[in-house]
Amino acid sequence: MSRRYYYLTPEDREVAKSNGISEETLKYRVGRAGWDIDRAITQPTRKIIRTRIEHLKLARANGVSADAFAKRLKLGWALEEAANTPVLSQKERTKRASLVNQKYDPKDIAEAEANGISAERFRERMRSGWSAERARTTPTMTQKQSLQEALKSSPWRDIAEMQFNLNTQHLERR
Repeated sequence: MSRRYYYLTPEDREVAKSNGISEETLKYRVGRAGWDIDRAITQPTRKIIRTRIEHLKLARANGVSADAFAKRLKLGWALEEAANTPVLSQKERTKRASLVNQKYDPKDIAEAEANGISAERFRERMRSGWSAERARTTPTMTQKQSLQEALKSSPWRDIAEMQFNLNTQHLERR
């Protein structure tokens, strides 16, 4: 038997109607989607579409956009959950993302801050290869202390020390 693709008989329309397929759906399937008539009049419509439309209306009433609702379904959310869970504010999304993407333990950062070391300084030390213990407990040096440490290890220590002393005396006079 050859497949029929174009002309819908009144009998075809009756069979489709008895199978719960609307005239509009039948015309779409045959005329636009290119289905053969036998398949178009017998394959049931997807019931989930109707429930999705109802849930989409519920989602809109709950402040969830159609795009957000569709994305949630694509991610595997249940219909009820996708429609009823409110959309997070930008601030809340950023907060959650930062918690998920944290590289260093918040306890280490808190301890470092308690020791007078800023969170950024702690991160900088960790990126430089310091251990967490050393990064959170070693106090930060002033610029003067840092220069003195650098001078101690310099091969030009004597010359640099004289220059350093001259500069600090000049600064102290101001």
